[in-house]
Amino acid sequence: MEEDPKAGASFGQYLRRERVLRNIPLEEIAQKTRIPLRTLQALEEDEYLLLPPQVYVQGFLRAYARHIGLDEHEVILRYEDHLRQETRGKREDKTGPWAKRRRRTLWIAVVLVGISSLFGGLLLWRHLKTESDRPVGYSPSAGEIFTSDGASMLPSKPLPQPPHP
Repeated sequence: MEEDPKAGASFGQYLRRERVLRNIPLEEIAQKTRIPLRTLQALEEDEYLLLPPQVYVQGFLRAYARHIGLDEHEVILRYEDHLRQETRGKREDKTGPWAKRRRRTLWIAVVLVGISSLFGGLLLWRHLKTESDRPVGYSPSAGEIFTSDGASMLPSKPLPQPPHP
């Protein structure tokens, strides 16, 4: 890997300078590589919190380098070196939009599981409560109806049937 002519230049400035030297518009790279324009802009402006996870960024950098005629491996090495310098002495920031989206999705899932559990518990409690309130020998298929003291409300003698014609 050769040294950067502008020692103080950031990684994004390096990418932009190489692209401008080759007279390639950012829109062309976005169209040909199918990398979103806002992602390319974030790379060139060193806006790392706006970037997707590392796996995607490295793939984007390889496609970017290939399109403008740079060595892919050199670009990836420069990027990794830049990240090491950026995070040296600092705790890696996990507050980017991707992390926030994951955290929000997790909270939504936890709330939905909690609500479902409460609803399911309520249904189970009601089912068990109604079964325990039924008197011994209750048979819903026979259509028997009981009073609160457990006595059957059906007459003790069968009801007379009307005569058949």
